[in-house]
Amino acid sequence: MKNQLTDSPRYIAFEILRNRQSQANLAGILKNCNLSSIDKALVTQLVQGVNREKLFLDWVIELTSSCRKIDKDVKILLYLGAYQLLCLDKIPPYAAISESVEIGKSLFKPHVAKYINGVLRSIDRKKSLLKEGPVTGDNIKNISIYYSHPEWMIKRWMKRWGKDFTEEICKFNNSPPPLTIRINTIKTNREELSLKLQEKGITSKPLNFIPEGLEILKNLRAENLTYYRDGFFTLQGESSMFPANCLDPKQGDTILDLCAAPGNKTTHTGELMNNRGKILSVDISEKRLKILSSNCIRLGINIVNIMVSDIMKLKDKLKEEFNGVLLDAPCSGTGVLSRHSDSRWNRDIKDIKRLSLLQKNMIEEASHFVKPGGSMVYSVCSIEPEEGEEVVQSFIECNKDFFPEKPFPEIENRASMGLLLLPPLHNIEGFFIAKLRRKQ
Repeated sequence: MKNQLTDSPRYIAFEILRNRQSQANLAGILKNCNLSSIDKALVTQLVQGVNREKLFLDWVIELTSSCRKIDKDVKILLYLGAYQLLCLDKIPPYAAISESVEIGKSLFKPHVAKYINGVLRSIDRKKSLLKEGPVTGDNIKNISIYYSHPEWMIKRWMKRWGKDFTEEICKFNNSPPPLTIRINTIKTNREELSLKLQEKGITSKPLNFIPEGLEILKNLRAENLTYYRDGFFTLQGESSMFPANCLDPKQGDTILDLCAAPGNKTTHTGELMNNRGKILSVDISEKRLKILSSNCIRLGINIVNIMVSDIMKLKDKLKEEFNGVLLDAPCSGTGVLSRHSDSRWNRDIKDIKRLSLLQKNMIEEASHFVKPGGSMVYSVCSIEPEEGEEVVQSFIECNKDFFPEKPFPEIENRASMGLLLLPPLHNIEGFFIAKLRRKQ
């Protein structure tokens, strides 16, 4: 029976969920699976959905199961069945239940499979009530469980933005991000590539804010397209296209990109410079810099040099100053929870404080490489003030030879220092970007 299930998308999702390393390499596993593109999409949806909705699913199972101590693998099967019953309306209940039970029969004793069947049928019967979520008398707890976010996040966001705004952020985080691409303007333009894709039956639309971007309105693996392999575009979220645009590099400039790998911002900068000038990309990971070099080759960008280094030790190796410095710093990632389904469970409030200190040290180091009259862009995919506005405010107070410039003034903004992108305001992932100019 087990061998018959190995080509089932639900069984493959179950196996991946059992192993954290497999989850980290989801794309690589699916590439080597003998599944249709539709089934691969289902595996991705199941793995990411279960990871994302874990707190809500725990609440559901607790309400519908008489067993308080559940085996880990049994619980994963219950997660998979419950997620399909409550979150995927297109999947018939009988399919969600029967396939979970069949996997259970292949792995466990008959009474365990019977238990799985009973819990999932109970969830199906109580579906309408369960979908309404908990009513505990505690708003923070209710929202935390219903939208499956840690309570510490909900508490912070509600204090800063209120209940309704917080719920809008959570709804965005619980939806798969759109497939967006950045056009390689060295080789083509948005209109030309859009027409080429349309000829292949792929519809797209311009991004809201970034002129060299498109949203693909079709479920596909864009990296399998000839146009991708030939370097006409790069897969990239719209929010992460802001930093290079904010830097606004010119042809002939010298640019330093710190924490550069795997290279989306490096290659974007090279395209904005029309492949003329010089970019030095620095990262602590030699392995990830190899990916950056490979991306440059694919896109036809030959103005990039790479250096393996810890940014905190870079002054000992590099004496040059640059027209522009780009620092996309390590962060908590609270702005991109829709893209990284389980990262919400891997952070806590201590991480915010620890990362904020690191970011303050990094921006200080980065500033040493900015020429007089040059600029530095600091960005993080976090919406926490300690990682955004407060880092920049602290830097400005200690470095009087730098002053902030207002990036993208036409865009609605709730940050006092820099630009804070927020899903409810901009309908894109959360990001913070600041531009600082060094005085002549």
